[in-house]
Amino acid sequence: MFGRRSKQTKRDAHEERRTAIRHRAELPVRFESEALEFDGKLELRGSTADISRTGLCVRCDFLEPKGTEVCLRVGEPGADICVNGTVAWIVESPPEGPAMGIELANTSFDTALFEWLLNHARVTN
Repeated sequence: MFGRRSKQTKRDAHEERRTAIRHRAELPVRFESEALEFDGKLELRGSTADISRTGLCVRCDFLEPKGTEVCLRVGEPGADICVNGTVAWIVESPPEGPAMGIELANTSFDTALFEWLLNHARVTN
């Protein structure tokens, strides 16, 4: 068939723009949300699906809107780090979602911090 193109999804297009290698790794994540309609802040929990030097994918049941600035606590309580970033994309439905992509505010993790994250993560396939 002439002129037939493969269908490209928004997620595929996002994958093509990535500049850093993603590592499938699972770490607990906590963050507070003011976007949800509750009295005060609500602490939400999830886990990373993958991490890179420039961002991470967070799976959780409640997603912040695209463009929202977030402060995530990544790792086990007491041995965690604070990661600031912006929600770059969200996926609401399985199999990838619910999840949100977080673009780091300071452009990238430094080498030592990135290695710490990988060493504390449960590597997934």
